[in-house]
This record gives sequence, C-alpha cells and structure tokens, in this order.
Amino acid sequence: RWYRMQAPGGQVLSPQTDEDITEVRWADKDLLREVRANTYGSLLPVFSAWEAEGPRSRT
Repeated sequence: RWYRMQAPGGQVLSPQTDEDITEVRWADKDLLREVRANTYGSLLPVFSAWEAEGPRSRT
C-alpha cells in the first residue's frame, strides 16, 4: 500500500541504503513524467492514483 504525504520544505532526504535505495529527491511534474516513462510497470498504478487525486496532491 502507498500513502500520500506532505513534508515541510528544507528537509535533508536520506536514502534507505539497506533496502538498496540509492537516491531520494523531490520531483516536479516534468521529472515525474520522465520517471514514469522509465519505471517498473508495477509502479504505474501509484502514478495513476496520484494523478487521479488532482491538484490537492501536488502541493
């Protein structure tokens, strides 16, 4: 299950290296389009759900 989240700006993001996550960063819509085009098919429903939420989820 995936959850939408919000966080205050200016936080230092840390990858969960013990789970082989090597990079974390905030992304704008343009970067998300690129990521979506080059990601695992199993993650596409996450992107679709985020888009279905509308502008509220993009704040």
